[in-house]
Amino acid sequence: MQPLNFSANRRLTTLDGTPASCLGLAAGPKQDPRCVGRAFAGGINYFFFYGPGNTSFIEELAALVPRQREQIIVATGSGSRRVAGLRAARRKLTALLGIGLIDVFFIEYVHPGDDPDVIFAKNGVLDELRRWKQSGWVRFVGATAHDRSLARRLAADPRHHWVNPILYKREDAEATWREIRAPLLMMTGEESDYLKRLGADGTIAALRAVHPGVELASIAGAGHMLHIEQPGLVAPLIEAFLEAH
Repeated sequence: MQPLNFSANRRLTTLDGTPASCLGLAAGPKQDPRCVGRAFAGGINYFFFYGPGNTSFIEELAALVPRQREQIIVATGSGSRRVAGLRAARRKLTALLGIGLIDVFFIEYVHPGDDPDVIFAKNGVLDELRRWKQSGWVRFVGATAHDRSLARRLAADPRHHWVNPILYKREDAEATWREIRAPLLMMTGEESDYLKRLGADGTIAALRAVHPGVELASIAGAGHMLHIEQPGLVAPLIEAFLEAH
Protein backbone atom coordinates (compact mmCIF):
# COMPACT_ATOMS: atom_id res chain seq x y z
CA MET A 1 0.00 0.00 0.00
CA GLN A 2 1.29 3.46 -0.91
CA PRO A 3 1.67 5.95 1.98
CA LEU A 4 -1.23 8.38 2.22
CA ASN A 5 -0.84 12.14 2.27
CA PHE A 6 -2.92 12.82 5.37
CA SER A 7 -3.19 16.57 4.75
CA ALA A 8 -4.05 16.51 1.05
CA ASN A 9 -6.38 13.51 0.78
CA ARG A 10 -9.92 14.84 1.31
CA ARG A 11 -11.94 11.90 0.03
CA LEU A 12 -13.15 9.75 2.88
CA THR A 13 -11.78 6.27 2.23
CA THR A 14 -10.44 3.30 4.09
CA LEU A 15 -6.68 2.85 4.31
CA ASP A 16 -6.77 0.63 1.22
CA GLY A 17 -8.58 3.34 -0.76
CA THR A 18 -12.14 1.99 -0.65
CA PRO A 19 -14.75 4.81 -0.41
CA ALA A 20 -16.74 5.04 2.81
CA SER A 21 -19.94 3.02 2.67
CA CYS A 22 -23.13 5.05 2.16
CA LEU A 23 -24.36 3.63 5.48
CA GLY A 24 -22.34 3.52 8.69
CA LEU A 25 -22.79 1.95 12.09
CA ALA A 26 -22.84 4.11 15.21
CA ALA A 27 -22.65 2.85 18.78
CA GLY A 28 -25.88 3.00 20.74
CA PRO A 29 -27.33 1.99 24.10
CA LYS A 30 -28.36 -1.65 24.57
CA GLN A 31 -26.83 -2.46 21.20
CA ASP A 32 -26.05 -6.08 20.42
CA PRO A 33 -22.25 -5.95 20.00
CA ARG A 34 -22.42 -8.70 17.39
CA CYS A 35 -23.81 -6.13 14.97
CA VAL A 36 -20.27 -4.77 14.45
CA GLY A 37 -19.03 -7.92 12.74
CA ARG A 38 -22.33 -8.47 10.97
CA ALA A 39 -22.37 -4.90 9.65
CA PHE A 40 -18.86 -5.32 8.27
CA ALA A 41 -19.81 -8.62 6.65
CA GLY A 42 -22.77 -6.80 5.08
CA GLY A 43 -20.58 -4.17 3.43
CA ILE A 44 -20.47 -1.39 6.04
CA ASN A 45 -16.96 -0.02 6.62
CA TYR A 46 -17.66 3.18 8.62
CA PHE A 47 -17.90 2.74 12.41
CA PHE A 48 -18.54 5.64 14.81
CA PHE A 49 -18.71 5.97 18.58
CA TYR A 50 -18.78 9.04 20.81
CA GLY A 51 -16.36 7.98 23.51
CA PRO A 52 -14.97 5.25 25.77
CA GLY A 53 -18.35 4.63 27.41
CA ASN A 54 -19.42 2.47 24.44
CA THR A 55 -17.62 -0.53 25.94
CA SER A 56 -19.14 -3.50 24.09
CA PHE A 57 -19.08 -1.70 20.73
CA ILE A 58 -15.41 -0.78 21.19
CA GLU A 59 -14.49 -4.30 22.28
CA GLU A 60 -16.08 -5.82 19.18
CA LEU A 61 -14.50 -3.21 16.93
CA ALA A 62 -11.12 -3.84 18.59
CA ALA A 63 -11.51 -7.55 17.84
CA LEU A 64 -12.25 -6.80 14.18
CA VAL A 65 -9.49 -4.23 13.65
CA PRO A 66 -6.43 -6.55 13.71
CA ARG A 67 -7.89 -8.60 10.86
CA GLN A 68 -9.47 -5.85 8.79
CA ARG A 69 -7.75 -2.56 9.71
CA GLU A 70 -7.16 -1.41 6.13
CA GLN A 71 -10.83 -2.01 5.27
CA ILE A 72 -12.34 -0.14 8.24
CA ILE A 73 -12.91 3.56 8.92
CA VAL A 74 -12.75 4.29 12.65
CA ALA A 75 -14.53 7.54 13.55
CA THR A 76 -14.80 9.03 17.02
CA GLY A 77 -14.30 12.38 18.75
CA SER A 78 -14.45 14.55 21.84
CA GLY A 79 -16.43 17.49 23.13
CA SER A 80 -13.40 18.86 24.99
CA ARG A 81 -12.25 22.37 24.17
CA ARG A 82 -8.92 21.91 25.94
CA VAL A 83 -5.86 20.69 24.06
CA ALA A 84 -4.94 18.50 27.03
CA GLY A 85 -8.45 17.02 27.05
CA LEU A 86 -8.30 16.24 23.34
CA ARG A 87 -4.92 14.57 23.70
CA ALA A 88 -6.13 12.48 26.63
CA ALA A 89 -9.19 11.39 24.63
CA ARG A 90 -7.07 10.35 21.64
CA ARG A 91 -4.65 8.38 23.80
CA LYS A 92 -7.44 6.57 25.61
CA LEU A 93 -9.40 5.73 22.47
CA THR A 94 -6.40 4.44 20.53
CA ALA A 95 -5.37 2.33 23.53
CA LEU A 96 -8.84 0.79 23.80
CA LEU A 97 -8.84 -0.10 20.10
CA GLY A 98 -5.20 -1.14 19.94
CA ILE A 99 -4.46 1.21 17.02
CA GLY A 100 -2.12 4.12 16.47
CA LEU A 101 -4.19 5.90 13.82
CA ILE A 102 -7.77 7.20 13.98
CA ASP A 103 -9.39 7.72 10.59
CA VAL A 104 -11.85 10.48 11.54
CA PHE A 105 -11.78 12.58 14.72
CA PHE A 106 -14.67 14.95 15.42
CA ILE A 107 -14.77 18.08 17.51
CA GLU A 108 -18.28 17.63 18.84
CA TYR A 109 -21.07 20.23 19.15
CA VAL A 110 -19.25 23.39 18.06
CA HIS A 111 -21.64 26.23 18.89
CA PRO A 112 -21.75 30.02 18.32
CA GLY A 113 -21.38 30.36 22.10
CA ASP A 114 -17.91 28.83 21.91
CA ASP A 115 -14.97 31.20 22.22
CA PRO A 116 -13.82 31.59 18.57
CA ASP A 117 -10.19 31.78 19.67
CA VAL A 118 -10.48 28.37 21.31
CA ILE A 119 -11.61 26.86 18.00
CA PHE A 120 -9.94 28.93 15.28
CA ALA A 121 -6.98 30.83 16.76
CA LYS A 122 -3.35 29.79 16.65
CA ASN A 123 -2.79 26.86 19.04
CA GLY A 124 -6.56 26.36 19.26
CA VAL A 125 -8.51 23.16 18.75
CA LEU A 126 -8.23 23.08 14.95
CA ASP A 127 -4.52 23.83 15.11
CA GLU A 128 -4.09 20.90 17.49
CA LEU A 129 -5.90 18.54 15.13
CA ARG A 130 -3.87 19.85 12.19
CA ARG A 131 -0.75 18.80 14.09
CA TRP A 132 -2.29 15.36 14.64
CA LYS A 133 -2.75 15.01 10.87
CA GLN A 134 0.82 16.06 10.20
CA SER A 135 2.03 13.54 12.77
CA GLY A 136 -0.02 10.73 11.20
CA TRP A 137 -2.30 10.24 14.23
CA VAL A 138 -5.54 11.08 12.37
CA ARG A 139 -6.46 11.09 8.68
CA PHE A 140 -9.55 13.34 8.66
CA VAL A 141 -10.74 16.08 10.99
CA GLY A 142 -14.47 16.55 11.58
CA ALA A 143 -16.80 18.86 13.48
CA THR A 144 -20.48 18.86 14.32
CA ALA A 145 -22.04 22.32 14.20
CA HIS A 146 -25.76 23.13 14.51
CA ASP A 147 -25.43 26.62 13.05
CA ARG A 148 -25.31 27.55 9.36
CA SER A 149 -22.81 30.43 9.55
CA LEU A 150 -20.52 28.50 11.85
CA ALA A 151 -20.68 25.42 9.61
CA ARG A 152 -19.66 27.60 6.67
CA ARG A 153 -16.71 28.98 8.60
CA LEU A 154 -15.63 25.48 9.57
CA ALA A 155 -16.00 24.26 6.00
CA ALA A 156 -13.89 27.17 4.72
CA ASP A 157 -11.16 26.65 7.29
CA PRO A 158 -8.20 24.88 5.61
CA ARG A 159 -7.71 22.70 8.69
CA HIS A 160 -11.14 21.16 8.45
CA HIS A 161 -12.98 19.42 5.62
CA TRP A 162 -15.71 17.25 7.18
CA VAL A 163 -18.78 19.05 8.56
CA ASN A 164 -22.18 18.09 9.86
CA PRO A 165 -24.81 18.72 7.12
CA ILE A 166 -27.69 19.13 9.59
CA LEU A 167 -29.01 22.68 9.91
CA TYR A 168 -30.19 23.69 13.38
CA LYS A 169 -32.04 26.95 14.13
CA ARG A 170 -32.69 27.86 17.75
CA GLU A 171 -35.90 29.74 16.96
CA ASP A 172 -37.34 26.72 15.11
CA ALA A 173 -36.47 24.43 18.00
CA GLU A 174 -38.05 26.76 20.57
CA ALA A 175 -41.24 26.98 18.54
CA THR A 176 -41.43 23.19 18.60
CA TRP A 177 -40.70 23.00 22.32
CA ARG A 178 -43.55 25.46 23.07
CA GLU A 179 -45.99 23.08 21.39
CA ILE A 180 -45.18 20.28 23.84
CA ARG A 181 -48.25 19.52 25.95
CA ALA A 182 -47.04 16.35 27.67
CA PRO A 183 -44.95 16.32 30.87
CA LEU A 184 -41.28 16.89 30.03
CA LEU A 185 -38.13 15.59 31.71
CA MET A 186 -34.76 17.07 30.76
CA MET A 187 -31.61 15.34 31.95
CA THR A 188 -28.12 16.84 31.71
CA GLY A 189 -24.70 15.40 32.43
CA GLU A 190 -22.79 17.05 35.25
CA GLU A 191 -19.55 16.84 33.28
CA SER A 192 -21.02 18.36 30.11
CA ASP A 193 -20.28 22.01 29.38
CA TYR A 194 -22.70 22.12 26.44
CA LEU A 195 -25.35 24.29 28.13
CA LYS A 196 -22.66 26.63 29.44
CA ARG A 197 -21.41 27.15 25.91
CA LEU A 198 -24.93 28.23 24.87
CA GLY A 199 -24.63 31.24 27.15
CA ALA A 200 -28.00 32.80 28.03
CA ASP A 201 -29.81 30.23 25.86
CA GLY A 202 -28.53 27.42 28.07
CA THR A 203 -29.71 28.72 31.43
CA ILE A 204 -32.49 27.16 33.49
CA ALA A 205 -34.50 30.38 33.05
CA ALA A 206 -34.27 30.08 29.25
CA LEU A 207 -35.40 26.47 29.36
CA ARG A 208 -38.37 27.24 31.60
CA ALA A 209 -39.33 30.19 29.38
CA VAL A 210 -40.19 27.81 26.54
CA HIS A 211 -41.57 25.03 28.77
CA PRO A 212 -42.38 26.22 32.32
CA GLY A 213 -43.28 22.75 33.59
CA VAL A 214 -40.06 21.04 32.59
CA GLU A 215 -38.57 18.72 35.22
CA LEU A 216 -34.78 18.83 35.44
CA ALA A 217 -32.34 16.14 36.53
CA SER A 218 -28.55 16.12 36.63
CA ILE A 219 -26.59 12.91 36.00
CA ALA A 220 -23.31 12.45 37.88
CA GLY A 221 -20.29 11.16 36.00
CA ALA A 222 -21.78 11.86 32.57
CA GLY A 223 -21.13 14.27 29.73
CA HIS A 224 -23.42 15.12 26.82
CA MET A 225 -24.05 11.46 25.88
CA LEU A 226 -25.37 10.62 29.33
CA HIS A 227 -27.65 7.76 28.20
CA ILE A 228 -24.59 5.95 26.87
CA GLU A 229 -22.15 6.93 29.63
CA GLN A 230 -24.44 6.33 32.62
CA PRO A 231 -27.39 4.16 31.51
CA GLY A 232 -27.73 2.74 35.03
CA LEU A 233 -28.53 6.22 36.37
CA VAL A 234 -30.58 7.46 33.43
CA ALA A 235 -32.99 4.52 33.08
CA PRO A 236 -34.40 4.61 36.66
CA LEU A 237 -35.09 8.34 36.35
CA ILE A 238 -36.99 7.81 33.10
CA GLU A 239 -38.95 4.91 34.59
CA ALA A 240 -39.88 6.93 37.68
CA PHE A 241 -40.93 9.91 35.52
CA LEU A 242 -43.15 7.73 33.35
CA GLU A 243 -44.74 6.04 36.37
CA ALA A 244 -45.44 9.44 37.94
CA HIS A 245 -47.20 10.73 34.86
